[in-house]
Amino acid sequence: MKIRCKNCFKTLRPNEEYCTYCGEHSEEVEALMKKGIADIDSTTKLKLALVLYIALGFVGTGIFMIVFTLIYRRVGTDNWDFNVNANSLLITSLVLLFVLILAYGKELKSMIFNGNIYQLLGSFMIGTIAIVAIYFLSKITSFTKVIPNYMTDFINGGDRYNQENNGIFSIACMYISMVAVSVVEEIVCRRRLVDALDDDTLLNDKLILVIATLFATFLDFIWVMSVETLLMSLVVNAVMTLIYMNTNRSIGVNVLLRVILITLVFLF
Repeated sequence: MKIRCKNCFKTLRPNEEYCTYCGEHSEEVEALMKKGIADIDSTTKLKLALVLYIALGFVGTGIFMIVFTLIYRRVGTDNWDFNVNANSLLITSLVLLFVLILAYGKELKSMIFNGNIYQLLGSFMIGTIAIVAIYFLSKITSFTKVIPNYMTDFINGGDRYNQENNGIFSIACMYISMVAVSVVEEIVCRRRLVDALDDDTLLNDKLILVIATLFATFLDFIWVMSVETLLMSLVVNAVMTLIYMNTNRSIGVNVLLRVILITLVFLF
């Protein structure tokens, strides 16, 4: 339950008896504190999610890339450069997803589908149109890619890759990792980030949309380090944030749409 200041309408934290913005006293927060009922505020949850994302996603991927590079170079494996990326992303994305599910297990039911049927169906229809448009836009230029060039080169059987050895397995690893990353980013960039901005600040919806979109695009970039995906990442994150904010804070539609987009890219 969200409690707002009666004077400035700021969302109050569980222990914020006096509004930190205007100083107004809240009888509701005082009553909750006397009962000993307190929940972790949205900003604290966001900080935890970001620490896990950076530690496991960014730093973890870098460490595994170094380890796999040393291993593959030693054994002389074909496609070692692609396999390094595929295996590193697969391990870190699955571990991070598992850790986030453990950390927010009690919220999973409410964060997946929390809107009414009209919100969910309407958002899915609009999102599907947007996803199809994004897919075709990704085919136009080399700077409108949904996934990095090294992935598309491998999937298309580029000359620099030997597809005979573990080709299908490597592509499957990359596909699973991209799906896992999508779920992770919906939890971190939509559930945690948007909630923190909405609950603990006085920002309006337009500013929240802009900040959440830019921040999510930045996290996308540091994960895959791919300049050619920046534009499409920006568009995808804007669409996903809009859908999240209009489905009563549900990430289910977003996850489904992102899986469809990734599947389209990998298949076609």
